[in-house]
Amino acid sequence: MNPIPIVHEPMYMTLYVLIIIAVFFVALFQVLSRYTFNYMGKIFIGLTFLSLLFLFIYELETAFLSDTTTLVFGAISIKEVFLFTHPYIFLILAVLLGGKKRN
Repeated sequence: MNPIPIVHEPMYMTLYVLIIIAVFFVALFQVLSRYTFNYMGKIFIGLTFLSLLFLFIYELETAFLSDTTTLVFGAISIKEVFLFTHPYIFLILAVLLGGKKRN
């Protein structure tokens, strides 16, 4: 008997997370190509990349730890979806507080 309960997430959660990632990178490319940033904007862009780095490290550790239960990604929960909102928040703050549209 397996001491760790196996919970299978529905496929739509995985697709939802992949769509969030794709939309974010399209938005990030658009923002970086259309705006110039002052000091405050550059700080928020840095926080965007820092939060992405922490998110990817978290997801990789989750994948490595789940290998013990023979699941690649055991569950994509609301916590992971919530973590994906932080790069969006920092990107929005960078544009609002430190962005200037290029001519």
